[in-house]
Amino acid sequence: MAVRFPLVALALSLIVAAAEEAAEEVEDNSTGDLIKTLTIGMATETIDERTFILRDMRENTTRKRVLMRLGNVAPIEQAGLSDEEYEKKKETAKKALEETVMKQMVWWKAAADEHQPKPAEGENLEDVPVLVDVWLTNGIHVNTLHRENGHVVKVEEYVSEDSRNILSANSQEEKKKSYEELAEAMKENEEYRRQLKEEAKKEAEASIPAEPIGVGSWLGLATVLVIILGVATNFGRGNAKGKVNMNRKKGFFEKMMSKVKGA
Repeated sequence: MAVRFPLVALALSLIVAAAEEAAEEVEDNSTGDLIKTLTIGMATETIDERTFILRDMRENTTRKRVLMRLGNVAPIEQAGLSDEEYEKKKETAKKALEETVMKQMVWWKAAADEHQPKPAEGENLEDVPVLVDVWLTNGIHVNTLHRENGHVVKVEEYVSEDSRNILSANSQEEKKKSYEELAEAMKENEEYRRQLKEEAKKEAEASIPAEPIGVGSWLGLATVLVIILGVATNFGRGNAKGKVNMNRKKGFFEKMMSKVKGA
């Protein structure tokens, strides 16, 4: 069992190395490829808990004002909430989205055309939201953040491998995960050390020799033995019912009792 300590130490060193590498790594190939497909813009107004207006920063676009809707999320259900409680919760979610994206630059990527909402007959194209994934400039995936904070719920409107944190946000996420693994490994190592300590204590207790009988114990045993012998010999007294033989030699206890009476 002692060989486990070097293995645990090696595991801890590998986890620490992975955490440091994740913290230093800013961008991998997949992230670089993703960034090339993103469009940048500025959020100017929130409509509800998953919809906001973005000003497109591209020069060649014909739609400067774009209605954005976070993809793969839906409004929370009312369930057992009263109408007032439900509206308050939706308003809190809208405010949270506003605090996250408002008046700052964001990256966005539209879902494939086949997943986009279709305009109703006679509806203005600018009034039809574009289903998107949105990132803050530090790499935080807004759709995921908003969902994890409980302001919307997850649905599957389309499949995307890009729905994740990137850049420094991804590095921080990987670093956090690595340190959580480190903490778990240290916890297991401490538990193992505790078990070894308990086993050593039990072995030490089992190897302790029995304590020899002391003088006091011997005296106690002798006293009990004397009492038993005294009872067996009626403490040196003769048979009260029979005659006393004056020529009979006195036994040990009779002599002892005679001395006690004489004293």
